[in-house]
Amino acid sequence: MRGLRTALVLGVLAALAWAAVLAAGPGQPAVGDAAVSGPLVPGLAARFDTVQQIVVTRGEIRFTVRRGAEGDWRLAEFGDYPAVQAGPDRLLAGVAALQRVGPRTSRPDRYALLGVTAPGAGSDAVGLSLLDAAARPLADLVIGGAQRAGVWIGQPGRYVRLGADPQVWLAAGAIDLPAAAEDWLNQPLADISRHRVNRIEMAGEGRVPLVWTRARLGEPLLPADATAARLPDADLQALARALEGLAVRAARPQAELDGTTVLRRLSVSTFDGLTLRLRLHPPAEAPWLTAEIRFAPVATPVSPADRAEFDLQDPAETGREALRLLSATAGFAVRPAPDAAALLIPDWP
Repeated sequence: MRGLRTALVLGVLAALAWAAVLAAGPGQPAVGDAAVSGPLVPGLAARFDTVQQIVVTRGEIRFTVRRGAEGDWRLAEFGDYPAVQAGPDRLLAGVAALQRVGPRTSRPDRYALLGVTAPGAGSDAVGLSLLDAAARPLADLVIGGAQRAGVWIGQPGRYVRLGADPQVWLAAGAIDLPAAAEDWLNQPLADISRHRVNRIEMAGEGRVPLVWTRARLGEPLLPADATAARLPDADLQALARALEGLAVRAARPQAELDGTTVLRRLSVSTFDGLTLRLRLHPPAEAPWLTAEIRFAPVATPVSPADRAEFDLQDPAETGREALRLLSATAGFAVRPAPDAAALLIPDWP
């Protein structure tokens, strides 16, 4: 019994010691100070439009998203490729909604305990810089770990430092922090069911073009000649599925690939009038893809059951799909993720 009481006392003392670590540090605001409560970054909610760049530092990764000419968000490291617009907007809203729960330590030797050491290699903290049009900082945050002691109403807090201020705050609220620039790429790039495909043409330097077609829904893709017939069926099925949920992991301006070798040309057409003309550029193990998008509305007479079974769309929906694909590829090359193995069949007859 005495051992149990001793263990309980030691546990209480440990908890009190940990709380003292979190709260200790010179320069603590008084409990009644107005600065102890309220928004962590006052006035940010009213200044969203002045934020022109968001710089994220996470370990050795550093990337920037900035506003384009139309007010949309662009990924600087990907040649100003369009970002998921909701990603940066949601991040800004999360930062604006952070509320101060209370001050914690202001001693740098205790930053590591809360995960708020200077962002960069070897640090678990996330650096977040919000800049205006002249690249002047509107807010600098060092975002650390979730709270380690205490229970608060609502969501658990995060430990945060602001700019050069040594004070660490416990802030309540949720922030949707990206792990890397790829998190703000629109995904998937394309999602075209193999059942919609009615024609595939594959060509390459010094190779005879291969063509497969099907005249009606539900029929198999058939080779146009004996050469195409030599492609193994498993490879053909993989090729037909290559645009189902095709995600990307990087982007760059298409002009950077002008004049480079084209490993393969691939044209994929659908029953509902969509055509993608794809070009794959080196390196073969992780190729870059450029595209031309064409759409000619086709009124395919099908029953509602067939439309559902074969993933067909009405012309208006396919037209919107074509516009989205065009906006995602015009002027850019993208790198499929995790790789483009289905687009680069090695055993070409």
